[in-house]
Amino acid sequence: IFAEFGKQWYQRRVRGLINENKRILEVTHCFPLMNSDTDESMEINREHMLEMERSLRSVNIDYQQVGFYQSTYLNTHCDRNFLDSVFDYLEEMNEAIAIIYDPLKTKLGHLSLRAFKLSGRAFQLYKAEKDFTAEMLRDNSITFENLFQEIPVVVKNSSLTNVLLCELDSVQDSTSYFTLPTSSYLEKSMQLLLGGLDEINQDLLKISKFQKAV
Repeated sequence: IFAEFGKQWYQRRVRGLINENKRILEVTHCFPLMNSDTDESMEINREHMLEMERSLRSVNIDYQQVGFYQSTYLNTHCDRNFLDSVFDYLEEMNEAIAIIYDPLKTKLGHLSLRAFKLSGRAFQLYKAEKDFTAEMLRDNSITFENLFQEIPVVVKNSSLTNVLLCELDSVQDSTSYFTLPTSSYLEKSMQLLLGGLDEINQDLLKISKFQKAV
C-alpha cells in the first residue's frame, strides 16, 4: 500500500496497534486522503476518515491512528512542515511515528521504509517555543543528529500472504520469471545467438553448393 499510494507526495494516515507489553507499535493498515487545501476538502477528508475507521472496526482490523506516512526522494523530508506534523501527532499520542517511503530507492530493488519521531529534547523545546531559532537549538545541544529519533522497522507478512507465497513457490518451475538478466549476461547471450546463426547460414550454403554439384 505504501508503494501504491506513496507516489503522491502529501501525507497519509496509518493505522495500527500498540503492544504495551512488548513495547512494539504495529502498523497494519493505511489509507489515502485528499489534499486538504480548502475547507470543503478538509470536511470530505474528515467524513472519509470516520467512514474508513467504522469500516475497519467492522471487519476487526486495527483502526487506531498511530501516525502518518509520506514519500520523499533521498531523505529530503526534513523541513519545517514535516517537523510540525510530527509534533502534532506526538501531542495526540506519545507513540506516534512518521513513516518515510523512498520510491527511488525502492525502484532500484531495495524497499525503503524508515520511521521517525521527535527526540525527547526536541519535543520539549518545540512544546515550550514553537517559533524556535537556530540559537535555541544550539543552546539546547540539538543538532541534525539528535533532532529526530529513528525507529527500527521490521516488515512482516500476514498469514494469508505467506500462504500465497508458498503456493507460488510450489507452482513455479526452475525458470525464474521475476528475475531479469543483467545487461552483461543479456549481451553475451545475444552474441552467442548471432554466432549460432552465422554457423547455420554457412552450413546452408554448403548444402546448397553440394546439391548443385550433384
